[in-house]
Amino acid sequence: MEFKSLVGIQSQVEMGSMENGSVNEFDNESLCSPETIAEKTCSVQSAEQGSSSPGGSQDRVQNMKANAVYRSIKIVLFSNKLNLLMPFGPLAILVYKLTGHLGWVFFLSLLGITPLAERLGYATEQLAFYTGATVGGLLNATFGNATELIISIYALKSGMMRVVQQSLLGSILSNMLLVLGCAFFSGGLVFHGKEQLFNKATAVVNSGLLLMAVMGLLFPAVLHYTHSEVHFGKSELALSRFSSCIMLVAYAAYLFFQLKSPTNQYVPIEEEGSQNGESSDNEEDPEISKWESIIWLSIMTAWISILSEYLVNAIEGASVALNIPIAFISVILLPIVGNAAEHASAIMFAMKDKLDISLGVAIGSSTQIAMFGIPFSVVAGWIMGHPMDLNFQLFETATLFITVLVVAFMLQEGTSNYFKGLMLILCYLIVAASFFVHEDPTSGGINPNDPPSPVLKQVCSQTNTPGFCISALRADPHAANADLKGLTNISLELSLSSAKANNDFISAMLKSTQDPDVKELAGIALENTRDCERAFIQGPTHSSPLTTRNEKLEKLSDVSDVIIGLLLRSVDL
Repeated sequence: MEFKSLVGIQSQVEMGSMENGSVNEFDNESLCSPETIAEKTCSVQSAEQGSSSPGGSQDRVQNMKANAVYRSIKIVLFSNKLNLLMPFGPLAILVYKLTGHLGWVFFLSLLGITPLAERLGYATEQLAFYTGATVGGLLNATFGNATELIISIYALKSGMMRVVQQSLLGSILSNMLLVLGCAFFSGGLVFHGKEQLFNKATAVVNSGLLLMAVMGLLFPAVLHYTHSEVHFGKSELALSRFSSCIMLVAYAAYLFFQLKSPTNQYVPIEEEGSQNGESSDNEEDPEISKWESIIWLSIMTAWISILSEYLVNAIEGASVALNIPIAFISVILLPIVGNAAEHASAIMFAMKDKLDISLGVAIGSSTQIAMFGIPFSVVAGWIMGHPMDLNFQLFETATLFITVLVVAFMLQEGTSNYFKGLMLILCYLIVAASFFVHEDPTSGGINPNDPPSPVLKQVCSQTNTPGFCISALRADPHAANADLKGLTNISLELSLSSAKANNDFISAMLKSTQDPDVKELAGIALENTRDCERAFIQGPTHSSPLTTRNEKLEKLSDVSDVIIGLLLRSVDL
């Protein structure tokens, strides 16, 4: 590129000595080559020289702007085959408006967001060329996982804290097992005659940060399950917010260390040139200008935000329509979309024997989510008034802890082969299967192994359904040591949660069917579920999908009435 620049300057000097307008036009055409960067430079040079002529300057400027816009659109929207999925985004909105089938809306939104996530990463990389390493690193920290963060913010606004926790957890698991595993496997197949090498120092630092993140998630969960909180229901949240602030400080220090390190050994883009001794114009030069990068970054972020709202609103309905657990949707399906860009780039660099970059993409992205994305969500929930905490429940926390240990052992030698990649992929399949059969305890699941406390036994013995009362209340771990007031709060929360679940089920049924009779019955159910249930039973099927749900809600309401009565009598005494 330096040689091309010298030739362009020499040509400009030679043109300056010519006064004939036709010669100038000839020179303008000769200067403008079809090459990526030279094309834009030539347009600017032609406009400057054309403006000195008495006529046609405005037309030339307009043509230059039109050509620049066309070229930018061509590069960003038509240079990647994954962009063929972009029409699914508008199609998801259209399906929602016309049919309201939440299963299709969720599926189409997933497909529509996938290419947008990849293009968002591309625009961030282009902008980093103009900002330098320091600001570029901050941009990557902010926008590298922007898709997951946008989905998390919309889920937080809807009060779906478990979806936020599980989607961020799933992003870490997907990057560490699936993305890294596919990179190791693909690179090992291409270079099957040797073991690929990577910088162990980078892996050690990132593994340490991930273990610190596990520590931050582990203590609130242990505090919750050991019932050792000083202030019931408050200490856990306070610890989560304090730990989140500490984790954000640690991540800021990591960024400073990464960007200010004298050897720059933790900057993956610079590792590529220093380790391989290669540099190509396509990898070192930006393809679009700084302002084009900013504009495309804004457009992609806004479009992802719009689709994320439809995606989040369709999660519960899609779970009902597709008969898939919400935990599986949040931990497995959502992260695969957000990690589409990381997945493709990690495999590509591994197949070029540039594992340091693949490692930076996969493990670096996991570190961003663990040390920045999760704490950021806790702080954002704090600001928004939603009690988001770091208690990811025992099953999820144990899964993350085991995953970090497995990956740390895989990375300790600083070598890679296709067998290590295959083991990571198989581990991810085990995780996916586990979440497919996992019932989230916070959604009303029952844990029959916890023995009921004497207070719980005494209270439930005075209800009409003592067995159901014990099973329902002890699903909440706090019920083991709760007093009468605590059991009252738990019973009311269970009743409200059951009522909300019924309402969501009816809404999903209303939107996912085209049967006018079912639509009418679902509409009745929103006002009176018992009338709807009787109408279903009198119909041709003689059965109602609401019977079991209504019976559970009625039993929970009866339990709440009894416990509230006991509490009021104890206060009067």
